[in-house]
Amino acid sequence: MFHRYRLLAAGTGLWMLLHFGCTQQVDPGDDDDAGDDDDAGDDDDDSGDDDDSSEDFIPATTDGDITIARYLLPYYGSTEQAYFNAIFTETIEPAESGVVFNTPAGTDDCAITLYDLEEYESGVEGVYEYQSAGLIAVNGPGVTFTLDPQIVGDQIHYNWDLIVSYNLQFGVSYDVSATGDLFPGFNVSGAIEMPPRVDLAVPLVDGSFSAQGDLTVLWSGGAAQDMSLEIHVFTVADCATIVCQPANDGSFIIPANLVDQLPTGEVYLSLYQSLSNYVEVSGRWIGFVGTSGAAATGHHPP
Repeated sequence: MFHRYRLLAAGTGLWMLLHFGCTQQVDPGDDDDAGDDDDAGDDDDDSGDDDDSSEDFIPATTDGDITIARYLLPYYGSTEQAYFNAIFTETIEPAESGVVFNTPAGTDDCAITLYDLEEYESGVEGVYEYQSAGLIAVNGPGVTFTLDPQIVGDQIHYNWDLIVSYNLQFGVSYDVSATGDLFPGFNVSGAIEMPPRVDLAVPLVDGSFSAQGDLTVLWSGGAAQDMSLEIHVFTVADCATIVCQPANDGSFIIPANLVDQLPTGEVYLSLYQSLSNYVEVSGRWIGFVGTSGAAATGHHPP
């Protein structure tokens, strides 16, 4: 089951939105963004107002996911793109991935996963009931907008078309509310916190780099938390994902022993930060995610 709002939140999906081949399967019940959990709200009041917080709390599953992602992208003339997405589901049967993706052990560590299309397709799609939360309103510095639920086949989405005209900014917070429907209404102040802008200096977002040997990545910006750095290669059969968790000190080297395992083909690199906030509304957990990042394309030679 592919959820575009979810993938946008996780740098991984930036590439998967626009490229075919091996792609990562995401269960709405899993928290796949590598960002730090900045704040968590535990709301037992049916009104949906978030008054309580619990640091570092991450629920095992989320029923609603609301994301703002803003990236510097190498496509579309290297322009900045900002997206808002929301989706609400009830899990009937959870998805089972055909690939277990390795993750870093901690700060300044990397992990690689090598897999093929057949292995990926051996996964089992989850079964979800998509639900409307009524009219959603987003308020922040210089921007206020509302979204109605969109019916897409047997699914319900908010901003399925990924409209990028909203004036969504870095380094600010947004209030999010919903009038309620099958999914209960809520009103959460500061629900989404956007990290400061992240600028990728090396490799250039508008150039093509060669991924071989030690791969140096240089950047500026972001919050004090660790960064998320991902490299993906998708071919007709062979695929690879490298995930790193560099400290936000402006430089990192992806070691040659990992880079040289990549299959020959186009390389997609994304560097980002995600701040997550979890709020409970009438027994249903909502994950709010703000992501800032940049991306670049390159090539891994034979």
